[in-house]
Amino acid sequence: MSSSLADYLAKNYLGTDSKKKRKTHRDKESRDEKKLADTTIITTEDRAPINNIHNNLQEEESQVISGVVDNDGDEDEDEEGPLKIKSRKIVKKNLGWKKVKSGDDHDNKIIRPKADVTTEISEKAKPKLESGAAAGLHTGAEVSEAIRLKQDQEYNQYLETLGDVDHNNEETIHRDAKGNIIDIKKLKELRKQEISVKRAKLLEEQEQIKSLNKDLLKDLDQRQEFEKLQKLKSMNVYKDDLELNLKQTSQLRTDDPLLMYDETKAKELQKGRYRSRTGRKLYKHPYPENRFNIAPGWRWDGIDRSNGFERKWFDKQSEINTKKILNYTMQEDY
Repeated sequence: MSSSLADYLAKNYLGTDSKKKRKTHRDKESRDEKKLADTTIITTEDRAPINNIHNNLQEEESQVISGVVDNDGDEDEDEEGPLKIKSRKIVKKNLGWKKVKSGDDHDNKIIRPKADVTTEISEKAKPKLESGAAAGLHTGAEVSEAIRLKQDQEYNQYLETLGDVDHNNEETIHRDAKGNIIDIKKLKELRKQEISVKRAKLLEEQEQIKSLNKDLLKDLDQRQEFEKLQKLKSMNVYKDDLELNLKQTSQLRTDDPLLMYDETKAKELQKGRYRSRTGRKLYKHPYPENRFNIAPGWRWDGIDRSNGFERKWFDKQSEINTKKILNYTMQEDY
């Protein structure tokens, strides 16, 4: 029984286990071969950066975890004990920036490294703008330095053009809105002339306003008398005075009988007859009298369009005068 049991077990269980184990071992090898076929081969050259990254990570981990497992002095080194981990310290890599100390005006500010102002800007390397700064990206110090250099060059060129000439004694040039040069002397003279013309016009207007209420005939009489006095400075009059003789012979008289034989002189006399002394036309025909002895206008047609008061007034005056005369003549002497 014992032999048969051993054979049975070996047949059913032991043989199967060995087969299964062999199958599994072969399956693993085939799987590994497939994985190697699918994966890419990494050479030593490709592995170098990976190793560097791995080393950096290990260094960071060693800095982060500074504590190591420590055992007590009484216990053996093989015995396990509690882990003691120190405080974590995160160390960042320095990226080239400088942190400013805390202060009132510089809290949490980062100062960039200053650019060298003394560095010369290459003129041929990059095109320049109108302001003098080079095109492209530059710091503020470089741009301001380039602008300052251009301004200095322009100022030096201006001084060279001026030379040694003294411009303090030069006269200022005045121009109008269009850019034309203005001569101040001529302009002052023109203004003076304009002012004098305006004053003369104002005086004439004032004289005209004053003369509106004056009697023109009186002015004419005064002028004629003044002219006579100027001519008669010497009281002596002689028969050989040519001016006086010509004046007397040139005068026309209405009672001259020879005018009827000279039509031209008669016309001249009649022209002056129907003209006033001021040169205005007068009415040629007879007209009814009035209290003020005012002649009608030279365009009057001869029709009386008044209410007849002037005619009644003259009739009443004539009646009063006749009564006075009769009262005086009809008186009796006693």
